[in-house]
Amino acid sequence: MIGGIRIVLVVSAAGLALLYWLAPREYEPPAAREVGTRTQPAFLGRVRTRDFVAELRSALAGRSSFVAVRLVRTYTKSQDIQRSFLGLTSEATVVIVYSVEYAVGFDLRRLEIDRAQGGLVVTVDRPGLVATPAVRLHSHDVPDRGLLVGEEAALVELQAGVLPYVERQAARLEGEPEVAARAEAEFLRFLSGVLASRGDAAPAIRLSYR
Repeated sequence: MIGGIRIVLVVSAAGLALLYWLAPREYEPPAAREVGTRTQPAFLGRVRTRDFVAELRSALAGRSSFVAVRLVRTYTKSQDIQRSFLGLTSEATVVIVYSVEYAVGFDLRRLEIDRAQGGLVVTVDRPGLVATPAVRLHSHDVPDRGLLVGEEAALVELQAGVLPYVERQAARLEGEPEVAARAEAEFLRFLSGVLASRGDAAPAIRLSYR
């Protein structure tokens, strides 16, 4: 009887072991593994950081200037023109109305972008004219016309004096604090928009002038 009991016990133990391995189990995720003195999960995702400096440089690549503000001014100019011939003198008055568009912005050829505490700093020349002023003639009149002064000749002479005046006005506009402030605000809005277009949090940007 003792030998028979031993056989039954051995068979029972083998059967229990087989039932244990055949029984369904719940899935267990891979355990953390030791790396040095730190515990890391078995699968790690890659974290990519944005290069804000490279993004701004890419957006401005190939551009020599940035037009921030377009200012349109309308002027009225009159001039008396005198002609003499064989002792005869003739005078005429010419009046023209014209407008000038001034493009104020930034020269980007020496622009620099660097990381700074709290954000980015963009170093650039101060805002100024970035294109030749565009002059548009609206109307002209010759209320007093002399015998020796033709209308076309009088108009040409008056227009020749317009360009020097426009250049003086352009220099004055460049020095106006209000114009400079508008140009700076538009440029910063453009730069911030480039970084914000992806929807992520973008750093602050400030301008530094040479």
